Amino acid sequence: MTINALICDDERHCCDIVLQYLLKYCEERSFTCFYDLYDNGEEALSSDRTYNIAFLDIEINNISGLDIAKHLKENNKNIIIFFITEYEKYIDDAMDLFA
Repeated sequence: MTINALICDDERHCCDIVLQYLLKYCEERSFTCFYDLYDNGEEALSSDRTYNIAFLDIEINNISGLDIAKHLKENNKNIIIFFITEYEKYIDDAMDLFA
């Protein structure tokens, strides 16, 4: 199995932590993993790769992770999205995107 992952968080150390877990998960299951790491939303939105999983911060610089998730769902309606946030106020919006 191949995983195409997007990890986007404006705190680079958070991206690195998520990546470590993702790579370990893939290694344990003999999955092939391709990934893109971004520390700003503009770069994430400009990517032309189709992802099947994404790990997104909710507040990324001046772009919402929710907006990035909507864009990603346009390219792949079956994408699995995880939001990385400490803000409970976004739970309802995340659930609307089936995150």
